[in-house]
Amino acid sequence: MKPVELVPLDRGQLLREIETQALRDSQSDWADAAETDLPPAPVHREIDRWADQRLAQIAAARSADEQEARARIRTADAAEAAADERRALADAAAAGAERRQEEIAAVLRGERAGDDGGDWSDRDRMTEDRSRQRLVDCAIYGAAGVAEIGLNYLAFRLMGATPAETALLAGAVVLVTVLLPKQLGTLVTTARRTRRWTGWPLVLMVCAAVLWVGVTAFVAVVRTAYLLLPLPVGTSVARPLLAVAGIEPMWLTVGWLAVALAVGLAVLLRSAHRHNPYAAAWHAAATEVERLAAARSQARDDAGRAAEHTAHERDALRAVAERYAPPADECRALAAELKDRYVHALGRRRTSVEQRRLPPGGRAALEPPEGGAAA
Repeated sequence: MKPVELVPLDRGQLLREIETQALRDSQSDWADAAETDLPPAPVHREIDRWADQRLAQIAAARSADEQEARARIRTADAAEAAADERRALADAAAAGAERRQEEIAAVLRGERAGDDGGDWSDRDRMTEDRSRQRLVDCAIYGAAGVAEIGLNYLAFRLMGATPAETALLAGAVVLVTVLLPKQLGTLVTTARRTRRWTGWPLVLMVCAAVLWVGVTAFVAVVRTAYLLLPLPVGTSVARPLLAVAGIEPMWLTVGWLAVALAVGLAVLLRSAHRHNPYAAAWHAAATEVERLAAARSQARDDAGRAAEHTAHERDALRAVAERYAPPADECRALAAELKDRYVHALGRRRTSVEQRRLPPGGRAALEPPEGGAAA
C-alpha cells in the first residue's frame, strides 16, 4: 500500500479563515433560513466534516504504516526462526563433537576400552606437538624410502638395467621393504593393544613378515649372484666383480640383507610406536570441536541479532500508534478551537454590526424638524 502523506496543519490560516467566515455570516441576512441552517450550526458541521476527513487521513496513514511494520515483523520473525534453527543445529553439532571428543579422551586416559576392546591408553598423545611428530615421521619414512631407492638404483645399475627398468624395479622393491614393514608395525601394535595374538591377526603378521624377509633376502641373493658373473671385456672373459673388489659373496649378501632389514626395521618400530587410531581421532575431534564452537558462537550471535531486530520492529509497530496519536489529538483540539473561535467571533461581529447600524443620536421627541416644518 502506498503510504498516505499528511499535510501539516496551518493553525493560523485556519483561524483567519474562521474569522472571515464569522464576519461574512454576521453580515448575512438569516431571516428566511431554517433553524438548522442558522449559525453556528452550518459552520460546526463543516468543521466536523473537515475533522472527520483529517482523522480519516491520519487513520489511513497509520494503517499503511502499521501494515508495513507488520510485514517487516513477519520477515523478522521468519529470519529469527531460521536463526534459532541454525543455532539449535550448531549447538547440537558442537555438543555431539564434544561428546565424541570426550569418549575418545576417555580411551586415551585409560578410563574405558576401545571399540575393539583393546587398551589404547596414551595420555602423552593428547598433549603432543603434532607438527613436530609429523616432521619426525616424514624424516624417518622419507629417509627409509630414499635409502631403499638409492640402494636399489645402485644395485640395478651395476646389474646393467636401463634407467627405466631401474626405476620400475626399485619402486616395486620399495613397496615391500618400506610399506610392508610400516603395515606390519600397525598389525603388531594392534595385536599388542587388543591382546589378540591368534587367528587372523597372527596369520597376517606371519605372512607379512615372511614376505618382507623373503623378498629382501631374495633380492640380496640375486644381487650377489649377478655380481659373481664374469665381466666380458672384448673377446676375453674377465674376473667377476666380487673377485675384483675382493669381497666374499656371503658377506655381500649379508650386507645387502642387513641394510634392507635395518631400513625396514626402523620403519616398523616407528610405525608400531606411533600407531594409535584414537590419538589421531582425538586430534581430529579437537579440531572439529574448535570449528563447531566457532560456528556455534557465530550462530548464537546471529540469533541474538535477529531477536534484537524483531524486537526493534515490534517497537516500531508500537511507535506507529504513538506517532499518530498527537496529530489526531491536535485535529480534535483544533476543531474544537475553531468552533469556539467561530462562536466568539460571530458574537463579536454581530454586536459590532448592530452598533454600526444604529441611527445616529439626535433630536428629542418634541423637537421640530429642521427647516421649521412640522413633523
